[in-house]
Amino acid sequence: MFLKSMELMGFKSFADRTHIDFSPGISALLGPNGCGKSNIVDAVKWVLGEQSTKNMRALKMEDVIFNGTVKRKALNVAEVTLTISNETNILEIDAPEIEIKRRLYRNGDSEYFINNTVVRLKELRELFFDTGIGKTAYSILEQGKIDQILSSRPEERRYLFEEAAGITKYKLKGIEAAKKLEKTRDNIKQVQNILTEVSKSYFTLKEQSEKTTEYRDIKNKLFDIDVNLQLLKIEKLKELHQRRGEEHKQREKSLKSIEDDIKLLGSDLSESHRNQGQIKNTLSESQKKLYGLGVEKESLKNRITANKDREKEYNLQFKSLDERESKYNLRSKELKSDIEEKNRTSEGLKSELITFEKNLSKYITENSRFSEHVQGLTDNIENNSNNVATYEDKKDGIIENIKDLATKITDKLEESLKSFSIEKHETLVEMFRKQLKLSKTNPSILFNLERDFDELINNFPINLLKLISEDKNLSQKKSYDLELKDITIKIQECKSVIQKSKDEIKLTNSKIEINSELISKEKIKIAESKVKLSGIEENLVLINKNLVEEETLLNEIKRERIQIGEKIKQIVMDRETLSKKLEELKLSEEKISSDIKKMEEEVNKLLNNNRDKEQLLNKKRENLSKISLQIERYNFETEHIDNKVAELYEEFKDKYSIELTDAKNSTEILNRDEDTLKQAIADLRVKQKMIGQINLMAPEEFKEVSKRYHFLKSQIEDLKNADENLSKITEQIKSESTKLFSETFFNIQKSFSVMYQRLFGGGSAELQLTDPHNVLESGIEIYARPPGKSLENISLLSGGERSLTAVALLFATYEIKPSPFCILDEIDAALDERNISRFVNTLTEFSKESQFIVITHNKKTVTGSGALLGVTMQESGVSKLITMRLEHEEEEE
Repeated sequence: MFLKSMELMGFKSFADRTHIDFSPGISALLGPNGCGKSNIVDAVKWVLGEQSTKNMRALKMEDVIFNGTVKRKALNVAEVTLTISNETNILEIDAPEIEIKRRLYRNGDSEYFINNTVVRLKELRELFFDTGIGKTAYSILEQGKIDQILSSRPEERRYLFEEAAGITKYKLKGIEAAKKLEKTRDNIKQVQNILTEVSKSYFTLKEQSEKTTEYRDIKNKLFDIDVNLQLLKIEKLKELHQRRGEEHKQREKSLKSIEDDIKLLGSDLSESHRNQGQIKNTLSESQKKLYGLGVEKESLKNRITANKDREKEYNLQFKSLDERESKYNLRSKELKSDIEEKNRTSEGLKSELITFEKNLSKYITENSRFSEHVQGLTDNIENNSNNVATYEDKKDGIIENIKDLATKITDKLEESLKSFSIEKHETLVEMFRKQLKLSKTNPSILFNLERDFDELINNFPINLLKLISEDKNLSQKKSYDLELKDITIKIQECKSVIQKSKDEIKLTNSKIEINSELISKEKIKIAESKVKLSGIEENLVLINKNLVEEETLLNEIKRERIQIGEKIKQIVMDRETLSKKLEELKLSEEKISSDIKKMEEEVNKLLNNNRDKEQLLNKKRENLSKISLQIERYNFETEHIDNKVAELYEEFKDKYSIELTDAKNSTEILNRDEDTLKQAIADLRVKQKMIGQINLMAPEEFKEVSKRYHFLKSQIEDLKNADENLSKITEQIKSESTKLFSETFFNIQKSFSVMYQRLFGGGSAELQLTDPHNVLESGIEIYARPPGKSLENISLLSGGERSLTAVALLFATYEIKPSPFCILDEIDAALDERNISRFVNTLTEFSKESQFIVITHNKKTVTGSGALLGVTMQESGVSKLITMRLEHEEEEE
């Protein structure tokens, strides 16, 4: 399952309908600050049911609706739709693709949809229970959540572990069961209060009912005695009638003969009825047996069906085991291939490392040699500079000497030239004088006087020429000139050596700089190779561990396959036994059905015979009636008796509103003495008066109250049973939740320690329950010690360390219970380059199982992504989306 796409319309800065397609693996969400990147995260939380306006960065929920810009009007509705792939059926809806939608109107009306069907928020949230997805689950991790995980109270960190443990649903059921339990106990109190009120009426009416019943019993007894008394009178009248009818004995004989026939027929008919009853009883028993066989047969069929279902279930488990075995074999193959690749890469890195170290050594040696050469050149420059200084000192001395000689020579020449006034040489002499005058202030002009001097010599008189040539100062000056020239040449030579040395130093330093850059590069290559090598070796340890776990799982699958095979064999044997028993039941059913048919035929035969006998009996009775009427006609003298009897019947009817004959049929013969009967009536009258005032409707009222009274008692019993059942359910949920949470916490605890060391390159970290004896309420403490530090309190960690600790906890949770997709909002912002590399490598590894959408500004995180989602705000206040798919070439590590 992964997040396929999202569509936003009118949500925050996404004014236009914006469709975003997400890819499996890692997608990077980029954009400048304030462009609306975080609005996408808010949209995911919002559509998953977020109700907190604070978490939506709003004052009220209607603020998430696009509120307009200078160029655009505000909208009246916001809508966000997520499309989720469900091909693996993680979500309990039978559909390969599920669409979740939330819509909010500016009037405050809100709607939720699943596959375009309106649902309640509760149904939407229950859909994502225990998947890691949800507004409070670990599928969305922001900077704020990092602070919440690391800074909040230990009890507030539980949601991560509860979601991973899959007890969110249990927790909700437990809350519901607790509410039902509380409601049941309230109902018990209410029913008990009602029962208390009803009990008062119950016992009052019970007493009244007993008095009324006693009154009615006396009345009934009086009635029975009176019936007996009247019947006794009538019987005496009939006896009188019989005595007077002796002459009609012949008719009485006929009457007796008919009565004997009737009696005989009645006895025969009774015997036939008894036989019929016995057959019916046998028939009823057979029918019961037949029904029991039917029930048992149905039960066997159900058991056979259940047996087949179990076989199907085990076959499905077989199929699941095949799929799991195939998956684990594939993963083992991939792990082994990965191990071989990592080993090859490791050997390559080791070879590269040797080459890099050799290069480093070569460059260091060369630089050492270059440095020594530079030092020699520097010493040479210093020596020549010292020589230049010495020569410059000598030069200055010679120049001072030349200045003194020049003064002497010029003074003498000027004196000599005073007498040299040949007109034709005036111009030449004047020029020479000027040169002489200048030479006093600038002795270097003396070097140029030789050329003028030669011209003067050719024109001077012999006596003046002799005078100049014999001047010792001039010869001394020439000696100084030669010496100055020699020193100047030496100075130039030293300066030339110095310049050459400086040029060579510059060239050598350039070589040193080049080598230094190469040394730095080789050191970086060596460091990178060592980091890669370390990472590969750590990865190899983890992969080997995973390979062992995969092979262990494969062995477990094989053991499960054998166990399921044995179960299927047993199921087939059980089904064969049940089928045989079912066939036996069918045979028994057929036999009993045949017996029932025979008995029904026999009963029908008896019914026909009894019908004939009853017809004959009725005829006999008709004859008896005729003879009785004849007797009455022949006994006119008994008319008075008959009238008296009629009067007695009439009086009885007037008194009790019931026929005496009807009363006779329901009244027991008590006594045949008339006086005794009268005395009994008198005694009962006395008792009747002693009862006093009665409520004649009390028995009926008591019956109604009694029904309610017993109903309420029954209801209390039912509520108490419900209370007991709910208590058991609550304890069962608590026990199951404790087990799941403990197992998950232990697994995350182990994974967190390994993941922390992997991401930090060392150090240690652990998770601890603040109250191990109360797992479901206990807080969770995080202890972290980065490499080289002794601190434990996570509040003292740096921003990068806090982020990396939270990432370690997130990845540890994902290792135990991965969420199908995860959104990370700038959690890499505080990480340095080294930690970023570890973070990206780990993220890439986990992206094989889960889909990651990362909001980031870090280039390394971006380069590790498979797709780029760019958010821009070309129009002020309105966000737009740009999507780019990256094609990565496989790089050798």
